[in-house]
Amino acid sequence: MLCYLSSDEAELSLPVRYWTRDVKSWQESVDLIAESAKVSKTSLTKTIRASAKAYDLDCRCSWCGIPAEVTSRSGYSSTYSNGFSCHRNGRELIQLCGGCEALAQKRINQEQLERAHNKAKKVQDYLCEVSLSKKTKQATELTYSDAVLLHSVLVAADDRLDLALIGPLNTQVSRVASSPIAEKQIFDHLFELGVLIPSITSNANAFRIASSGEVEFDWSQVVWTVGPSFDHYSYQNLCQYLEQIIQQQPTDQGELLKLWQLTALAECQGVLMERAEFYRFNNYIVGEKTLHALLYALEIYSIPQVWSIIHSVTKNAASLKQSREYSGYHAQNTIPRSLIGFVDMSVKQGWTVNPRSRQSWYVEPTLTTAFFNRVLANYHDGFRRFNTKAIDSL
Repeated sequence: MLCYLSSDEAELSLPVRYWTRDVKSWQESVDLIAESAKVSKTSLTKTIRASAKAYDLDCRCSWCGIPAEVTSRSGYSSTYSNGFSCHRNGRELIQLCGGCEALAQKRINQEQLERAHNKAKKVQDYLCEVSLSKKTKQATELTYSDAVLLHSVLVAADDRLDLALIGPLNTQVSRVASSPIAEKQIFDHLFELGVLIPSITSNANAFRIASSGEVEFDWSQVVWTVGPSFDHYSYQNLCQYLEQIIQQQPTDQGELLKLWQLTALAECQGVLMERAEFYRFNNYIVGEKTLHALLYALEIYSIPQVWSIIHSVTKNAASLKQSREYSGYHAQNTIPRSLIGFVDMSVKQGWTVNPRSRQSWYVEPTLTTAFFNRVLANYHDGFRRFNTKAIDSL
């Protein structure tokens, strides 16, 4: 359909010739029309649109019904070149004219703002509820291991932040523990005690509203703050208080063993994950069998010695993968069994397992430093000497 913008028949003859077609093809070629009109092919459509606009009656806006304007012959056969845009409504892809597209985008923006506002309100209500209802332990109620963990978190925090703001994880000066698994255990534990709680200054992207309506958060992305019962402490005073507890040494052997296992497992998990990434074991997960195997090795060998065993068994697993006799998934699943087998054979054959050193670029996590330099301050070179049996006999 042509909509005339002029009453001059001479001017209108050009768009009529340009848009006239039969069932199969256009009546005249563009070259012929441009030559007779004494204009270039590139400016022909502009000249035509000054006197008439063409609309495709078979292509209409799905909301208001206005037909789509066609600006050229090439655009006639293209849904996406005829002045319309596409908009997804649920699973249905519909076409909209410019006005309706603007309204649709405005509606989308408004819905996004409303969702963001509702989410922010729910998160704020949740954080206020946590702050008021969480049964926060007093500083005097902290166990020995609680004090070590909290002290490790505070030491690792960004120095630019005050006591009320800890994290998120990617802002930490150093790692709290050598593996994300152990770090999550530490933050989850301190959160359960009410010693650390998410701060209202956290980025909204760190929170998620579950289908049940409950607020969930990513422990590594939120900003943490100390619980209400610690508000009156300054950073220095709280650290000094925790250091006094740590210097007294644990009276409960279970506390010492718990700290050892957390620290040692984190160190071994970190090296295992680094080796898995090096050998490209995709989506490698340290499961229960692997944790059991690491604890089994730590019964007899020190952390640096277990590092050496990890290097050996992961190299063997990578060889199996490279040989193509094993799939990558099957090869990495041999690691727990290989760890235990290596330990058993080394004991039976009397092998010397040489300890490995920490990579020069790797900064020692604060939990490892606290455990060996403070908790085991009276024991020389505990990092390279102690295993679970030795810890259990202290």
